[in-house]
Amino acid sequence: MNSETPVASTAGRLLAAAALVAVTSLAAAAERSWRSVDEMAPEDRALFDPATSTPRDASLDYVPAEPYPFEAPYTAEEMGYRSAEFVHISRWDYALVDVFGVVTSSGYINQGASVGYVETGGRPGFEGYMLDKKAGEIYSKWLLYDVFPPENEGAQQLWLPYRTDKSFRTKMDFFVYSPQLRRVRRQPEPRRDQRFPDNSQTFDDVIGRDPWEFEWQLLGTDVLYETLRFPTSRPSVTLNVPGQGFVE
Repeated sequence: MNSETPVASTAGRLLAAAALVAVTSLAAAAERSWRSVDEMAPEDRALFDPATSTPRDASLDYVPAEPYPFEAPYTAEEMGYRSAEFVHISRWDYALVDVFGVVTSSGYINQGASVGYVETGGRPGFEGYMLDKKAGEIYSKWLLYDVFPPENEGAQQLWLPYRTDKSFRTKMDFFVYSPQLRRVRRQPEPRRDQRFPDNSQTFDDVIGRDPWEFEWQLLGTDVLYETLRFPTSRPSVTLNVPGQGFVE
């Protein structure tokens, strides 16, 4: 009797755990945030045009004929074109001080700061990039100067992104100045999905991808991500403090 009691008790606990997992999974499925096209709310459906074939621009056969930024209801392709407006380096002339923390491949946050100068010299925004520049033309110049951390101070980068199309796929020319070497070196064009060293960001994350590189289809609606807001959504943040390392 004594030898069998623990076995029965353990089996009972396992069954209870399995039941809990099943209930939790069902609850998670019932509370899913995404909606398929058939489940879209009426106000969302009113903004969506299900057409998959639309007239083309007379001069750019891969661009919708309707003038950008289009009017509702939007096709999936038009939604994709509108989303191209939101890139890390904006498409207008400005100077910026970029104080940032980047998530490393180990899950920590490295701090850095740089001064940047962005020159576009044309109509601002995605519309100017798409309609005013020809494929193969440099559409902007970005000069980035590192000021923090101290070991990176003085390092500079010059990015020369190109206007691409279906046939011209070169994304940018890329030059780096190293204060240690006192040399400017031209870098090979980075792979589009290549991450920065010890960083979760890719070059595509910074530069953005052009909407004509995709075929668009609307599967449903969802919140893709929510920004991390300190201290609203997280009570503390991991920082890299000089001389102390990573500190919570």
